[in-house]
Amino acid sequence: MGELFPGKKLNNEESGDSNGQEERPRLELDLDSGVVRLSPRGASTEQGE
Repeated sequence: MGELFPGKKLNNEESGDSNGQEERPRLELDLDSGVVRLSPRGASTEQGE
């Protein structure tokens, strides 16, 4: 796949805007059972500690 995108390769792939906490998506899809789950807006930042 790399030959499709010539040029300098990335040395550091870390995101500079990350706050160091694990992010949980607000949307969860279960395609087998046809279920879509939404979490509240503040749930991903309030959980954990």
